[in-house]
Amino acid sequence: MDNACSSQTGPVEDSLPRFATYSREEIAMHNSADDCWIIIEGRVYDVTAFLNDHPGGARIILRHAGRDATEAFLDIGHSARAQVLLRKFLIGVAGRKSV
Repeated sequence: MDNACSSQTGPVEDSLPRFATYSREEIAMHNSADDCWIIIEGRVYDVTAFLNDHPGGARIILRHAGRDATEAFLDIGHSARAQVLLRKFLIGVAGRKSV
């Protein structure tokens, strides 16, 4: 039996050990055109510098500023190129939601 192809999947935090973990409360404070963070699939992106370059306009991103934008990002059907571009804005991972 060949185990070379076996893989383990774990929480997002396990796959990104070099990045900081931000609380949902901290992320929520970054909710303006001057300071815009979003969460996509548990990862935190500082997209402030990208707002004016977004093909759909800054307004759509700003609707989700400081919050989880996963559903909106996936629903729109972004290209593979857009998903690769997003990586350069990655700053960390989102902590679990407070109860």
